[in-house]
Amino acid sequence: MQECLPPSTFDYLEYRACINPDKIALATPSRRVSYLTFYQDAVRFSIALKDLGVSKGLLVVVIATSDIYLHWLLLIACENNGAISVSLPNVKSLESIKFLNEVDFLVTEDINKIELDRGCCFRIDANWLNKVFGMMLRAKSYLFKNLISLEDAQRITHSSGTTGGQKAMILNRGTQEKKIRFFADNLHLCSEDSFLLTMPFFVNASYLCATHFLRLGLLIVSGPIVWALQNFSITYFETLPIALDDLLKKIPNNFIKPKKLSIKVIGASFGSDLKEKSLLKICTDISGRYATNEVWPIAYGVNHDRVGTLVPGVHVKIIDDFGVEMTEGSIGQIAVRSSTMIQGYYKNNEATEKQFVDGYFLTGDIGRLLPSRKLQLLGRCDDVLNLGGLKHPPDSIEAKLKSIDGVIDLAVTSIYSDQSIDDLCVAVIIENDSDRQAIVQQIITNVSSLGWHRVLIKFINSLPRTENGKLSRKMLRQMFINE
Repeated sequence: MQECLPPSTFDYLEYRACINPDKIALATPSRRVSYLTFYQDAVRFSIALKDLGVSKGLLVVVIATSDIYLHWLLLIACENNGAISVSLPNVKSLESIKFLNEVDFLVTEDINKIELDRGCCFRIDANWLNKVFGMMLRAKSYLFKNLISLEDAQRITHSSGTTGGQKAMILNRGTQEKKIRFFADNLHLCSEDSFLLTMPFFVNASYLCATHFLRLGLLIVSGPIVWALQNFSITYFETLPIALDDLLKKIPNNFIKPKKLSIKVIGASFGSDLKEKSLLKICTDISGRYATNEVWPIAYGVNHDRVGTLVPGVHVKIIDDFGVEMTEGSIGQIAVRSSTMIQGYYKNNEATEKQFVDGYFLTGDIGRLLPSRKLQLLGRCDDVLNLGGLKHPPDSIEAKLKSIDGVIDLAVTSIYSDQSIDDLCVAVIIENDSDRQAIVQQIITNVSSLGWHRVLIKFINSLPRTENGKLSRKMLRQMFINE
């Protein structure tokens, strides 16, 4: 019997173009794309990439373009031709992928010449785009057979590399479909919902969420957040806490709060202050989602206390430093198993053996299981502070110190001192008119209440962060080591 494959994004586009051709699928500051136009352009780009030689099993790297619509069309075209797609933020990021010599096609707008050990570097220019967008379509042009089976590789994505280097992950089509399905099972959308795209497609979660909205025939908006909220009835978007905090500062005084807007905070925790400001100024609902690229969704509805509910079908255990499972309520490393979990890292057996043990992925996060399938997040294993033999999650210390008047933001780490004992290090950002000496004294007092008296304090203008906005403890620690 012939394999019955689920419909692809292209199949959904075809369907939406037939039943509601004039409805807007994607809106940006420079364009409005109907579902019919989106479908026809997806056909054009699929033909164009096929003419370039893109075919089943080839590895195609798409450098993020200045136009999200163009990037999306290229990814759908790769899927239609059975190729494996990789999205990268810029040409420089090519250096981070260890499989560069295996790339068959590199598609980019960058004018610089790029040398590949194999394959073809194709530069997108205005002439090629005009030719593709102006392509006349005939009836047979629309026929695209689904080339990718559930076991076939469809996409390569990357871990964030918060405490180590970038790790590539191959996702077969079956896994990608399950990840998209997560949004269908958890968002409960209606025909009037719309999605604001706040992150580029090299963030796979952003690509998957937008794809789900597209398949449902809903509106996706891409552009400056304030502009989007003022011009469209946005009902859902996802963002990092640092980006949300920055957004709140840009909201104009005459801004009218939407009647329905749900925000999902991802990538890091958010405090009660950020929650209160968001609910007051722009949204009607805000919560977090705990996920990893390796597993995908783990817990949903994460609140400002970093407590969320485990997603159905996700199995979590808390383990100690020796890999032994701990009882409920104990603090240890979070290990996860689910149907959307990858099998390992692409061509990195050492990392795979370290992180995937006995059918579980070792997240590198610390936390504890609570009753009723609740999970509380407490930080990163690599970030745990070992102060005189006692281990402390940095988040709990930071939460205490952030309540000091005049403190805008701060982060803590520890370094091994020359006296064979760790120093607690506090990097702090303060308001311009704050009394530094008073803040220093309050930090020392608060730290002393925790039973620790060795503290180094450094006033800075900004905290070190990774490319995706997460706090980099590694860089933070290095700041104090270098002094």
